[in-house]
Amino acid sequence: MTIGWREPGVCSSAASMLASASWGVMASAPAMARSVSVSSRPSRRAASRASRASSATGMPSPMPVLIGWSAVTGQVSWAAVVLFLVIFFWTPPHYWPLSMAFRDDYSTAGVPMLPVERGPVAVGRQIVAYSWVMVATSLVLVPVAPMGWVYVVTAVLSGALFIAEAHRLLRAARGGATGTALKPMRLFHYSITYVTLVFLAVAVDPLLYFPLS
Repeated sequence: MTIGWREPGVCSSAASMLASASWGVMASAPAMARSVSVSSRPSRRAASRASRASSATGMPSPMPVLIGWSAVTGQVSWAAVVLFLVIFFWTPPHYWPLSMAFRDDYSTAGVPMLPVERGPVAVGRQIVAYSWVMVATSLVLVPVAPMGWVYVVTAVLSGALFIAEAHRLLRAARGGATGTALKPMRLFHYSITYVTLVFLAVAVDPLLYFPLS
């Protein structure tokens, strides 16, 4: 049996499962990082390799999207792949501001986060780049699903605010700010709000569907 995207029960169940699963990964990640910091002390060369590969290590975070989607719908559609990519590109600009705020702790523990290996400007550039790609990817869902005005307005406004905050962080870094003066936790906290709003819109849009044309 093929389950349609526009069936309200399926949409709300799938979106709530995706959000819950993703929140579970976010909640468990700090504990995992602490476990790694206690059990390992990588060399400088290994730390640099790990830093360059930091985006690849974010692959587990969006996996609950595909797992949750397939569990509810019985299939993996292109819409699920797009949401997977949204979380994938969201993960670096979500965690890097946190690691900027606690850079000294990560450095002492030997955890090779990007802010430990690179300066604030370099990290800020990466955050801005990932933020733009993340927001662009979220808009790909519009023709793929397709989505209506509820999702479009939510994705555009929340995405624009995310990008603006990312650019604010980069400007502060270019101005010579470091540590708490960068106010990186502003972006970290907003990133949680952003992903919540986007996935909530995924759930609500099919229930209050207003087509774009």
